[in-house]
Amino acid sequence: MDIERLATTEVKKRLALCTGLSPFISEGDKEPSWDGNIYVYPNDNCRKAELIAKVPVQVKGKKKQINADTLNFSFSAEVSDLNNYWRDGGAMYFVVLINGSDSFVFYKSLLPLDLQHILKNIGTLLEIIRAYDSQMRKDSQLLQFAIDAADLIYKKTKE
Repeated sequence: MDIERLATTEVKKRLALCTGLSPFISEGDKEPSWDGNIYVYPNDNCRKAELIAKVPVQVKGKKKQINADTLNFSFSAEVSDLNNYWRDGGAMYFVVLINGSDSFVFYKSLLPLDLQHILKNIGTLLEIIRAYDSQMRKDSQLLQFAIDAADLIYKKTKE
């Protein structure tokens, strides 16, 4: 089972359902810190002249047993990657949990201000994404990806 390929395919599939988002995410990439970009357009025509923004993305896949009651996990990122995201103006960080044919896509919007705060309080590896059980969702640093995530990505490009 190729976890990376399954993860990137799942993210691309979900993004393709969102109006105005055009994902260009590589599989088996060799870029230093990114897996690709999401191009943001005002509609599904995706004309170059109407391009609003390019959002860098990183996709991580993790094979994990998942049950309906609990989605607890954490994921670490290298400090050099976080520095690269900060220098590049931020990134969308996706984590895909894979359990057989089921997958759950989560994301964290890493804006420059967020990254600056994270990097100020850092060790050699930083745990940046954490999902909590349903009672603690409001405190979670991780958001489950849904179709309306397009609105969030669009709004972040306007900030």
